[in-house]
Amino acid sequence: MILHLMRTMTTTFMTVHYQVIQLKESSLLILMEEGQIFQNASKLRKALFEYGIAHKFTYKFLKNSPGKIICVCKVKGCPWKLSAYAMEKNTSFLMVRHFIKNHKHSAQDVLESTHSFRSNLVSSIIVDKLRLTPDKLPNDIRNDIFKEYGFSLTYHQAWAAKEKALAEINGVPKDSYMLILWICNHLVKTDPQTVAKWTYSPSYQFEKLFVAYGCCVIGFLRGARPILFIDGCHLSSPYKGTLLAASTCDANNDLFPIAYAIVSAENNENWIWFLSNLKELTGSISVTLISDRHPSIIAAVEQVYDRDRHAYCYRHVKENFCVETKKLQRGIRGEVKEDAKKLLDAVCYTHFGTEFTKAVEQLRAFSPELANWLETKGDINKWAKSQFPHRRWDLITTNVAESFNSWIRKERTHSICALITEHRDKLANLLYIAKLEMTKWNNEVGPKIDKILMEHVARSEFLKAVRYGDHNVMVRGSNVDVCVNLLRKECTYLEWQMTGIPCPHACAAIKLLHSNIYTYVEECYLKSSQEKIYASSMIPIETHDMPDVNNLTLTDWENNIFLMPPTTTRSLGRLCKKRRESQFQDVHVYKCSRCDQSGHNRSKCRNPNPEKI
Repeated sequence: MILHLMRTMTTTFMTVHYQVIQLKESSLLILMEEGQIFQNASKLRKALFEYGIAHKFTYKFLKNSPGKIICVCKVKGCPWKLSAYAMEKNTSFLMVRHFIKNHKHSAQDVLESTHSFRSNLVSSIIVDKLRLTPDKLPNDIRNDIFKEYGFSLTYHQAWAAKEKALAEINGVPKDSYMLILWICNHLVKTDPQTVAKWTYSPSYQFEKLFVAYGCCVIGFLRGARPILFIDGCHLSSPYKGTLLAASTCDANNDLFPIAYAIVSAENNENWIWFLSNLKELTGSISVTLISDRHPSIIAAVEQVYDRDRHAYCYRHVKENFCVETKKLQRGIRGEVKEDAKKLLDAVCYTHFGTEFTKAVEQLRAFSPELANWLETKGDINKWAKSQFPHRRWDLITTNVAESFNSWIRKERTHSICALITEHRDKLANLLYIAKLEMTKWNNEVGPKIDKILMEHVARSEFLKAVRYGDHNVMVRGSNVDVCVNLLRKECTYLEWQMTGIPCPHACAAIKLLHSNIYTYVEECYLKSSQEKIYASSMIPIETHDMPDVNNLTLTDWENNIFLMPPTTTRSLGRLCKKRRESQFQDVHVYKCSRCDQSGHNRSKCRNPNPEKI
C-alpha cells in the first residue's frame, strides 16, 4: 500500500492532501459524507479504524456509547471531527450528523501517528481473507498486515484478531452447538437418503452426532467393495472430542468416505453407538472391518458385527512387535530388529498354510520369546494373509482411515458447525473431482489398477506357461509350478483370489491364450463399478432461514431445540496438535562418514580403511 503525501507549505503547519494508491475501495469509501447510516456503534467503530489506517491519522473518542459517538483527531489544533447519533430512541442505527474531513498536520505529526490495535478492530480487516483461508497462521497475518497497511502486530495480537474473525465467520464455538439440530434436520430434508442422528443429555447438553450422506451410502451399497476402514482421531476445537469415521476404497483404490460421528471420547459406548448406526446403513451385507487394535473397537465390533470379519491393521501390529523386540533384545545391535521385522513380514505375506507354518518356525528359531508373543498376544488370524478367513482384497493396513484423518486434519480444529459445513463442502468437491477424473480413464480400470497390472505383466515375462486344456495353464517359475484356471479366475498361488487382479502367473496364462487382460479383472475395479459409486452427487442445503443465535425470538425457542456445549476437562500441560509419528515413518538413516555405510557412525566404525579396501 503506497501513500503519497502532496504538501503545500504555508506556515509551521501544512495542509495534507492524501492521494492513496492501491488501497481497498471499502477503506476509502466507508466514510464519505454526512448522513451515512451504520447498523450499530460497533460497525461505525470498525469503519473509523479502517478509515484512520487508510488516511494515516490517529483519532480519539470524546463520546463512545451505543447511541452516541464523537471523535476528533489526536493532533492538537486539527479540525477533523466526526459526530454520529442514534436515529431514533429505541434503535441501534447511527447516523453521521457532522463530518469535517480536513486535517492540519505537521510532518512530525504524521511521523508519530500510531494506532491502537484492538483484536476486534483488526479482525474487521482480515475477516474477508480468512473466509477463503481460515487456516492462515498468525505470522502470515502479521506479514500481510504490514505489507498492506504498514503497521506491525505482535503474534498475540494477530492470534487474537484471527480468533475474533473466525468467530464472526463461523459463530462463537459455544453457540455453534445450538444449530446442530437445525443443520441435521435440513440435511435430511434436502436428501432423504442422508442419515443425521444426535443425542443429548437431560440438561440439553450435546453428546453425540452421526452423519452419513445419501450419495456415499448409495455408492457404497451399489458399487464399492464390502470393506470398511474405521478409526478415530482427536478434535482440537475449543470443546475437544473425538471424530470416529468409516471409509472405503473406490474402484481406483482412492478414498471414499462413508460416515462419521462426533463423540466425547473413544470408549465402548461411543464405538457401539457409531457401529450400530453404521450397521443400519449396510443392512444384511457381510462387511469386513479393518482397524487398529483399540480395545473399545474390538469390544464394539464383537457386539455389533461378526467378530470373524474384523481384521487388524498389520502396520500397528508391526509397531507393537518392534516394541516387544526392543524389550527382549536390549543391548543388541540394530540389525537384529531389522531381521525380526523381515521374519514378521514373511509370516504376514505368505499365501499358503505350509509357508505360514514355515515362517513361524523360522521366527521361533530366531527368537522363541517373539514367537510366543506372536502366538499368544499377536492375534495372527486377524492380519496374516493366509490365516484371515474372509476376503479383504489384499488391504491389510488402515492407510485408508489414516488418509481420511489427514484429509480432514485442518477442519478438526474448527467449531462443530464449521466442521460439518466444511466436511460437506470438501466431500462434495472430492466426489465431483473423482467423477470428473473417471471420464479420463483410458482403459476399463483406473490409473492405479492399470499400474498394478503393468507391473504384473512385466513380472510375467520371466515365467513359462504351458497350456493344459481349454482354460487350465501350468505356469513355471524358478522355484514352483503354479496352476491357473482362467474360467474360474483362480491361481493355486492364491494371489489372484486375494486381490481380484490377475497376478503375474495369471498374466502369463492370459498372454498364452491371447486374451484381454481386463476381462479377468474383478468387477469391483472396473469403470462400470466406479460409475455406480459416483452415480449420486451431494445436494447443497439452503441456509437463508437458519436461526440467528444472537437474535432468537420466542417462536424460535418454541419450534426448535437448542443444545448447549458438552462439559469438557482440559488436560495438563500444553495441548499437542501434532500426532506422534509412526516409528516406520520417515526413519532417519545414519551413515558413517568414514566408510559411507549405513547403520553406524564414525566412532563405532569397524570396517577397514576405505582406501585399503
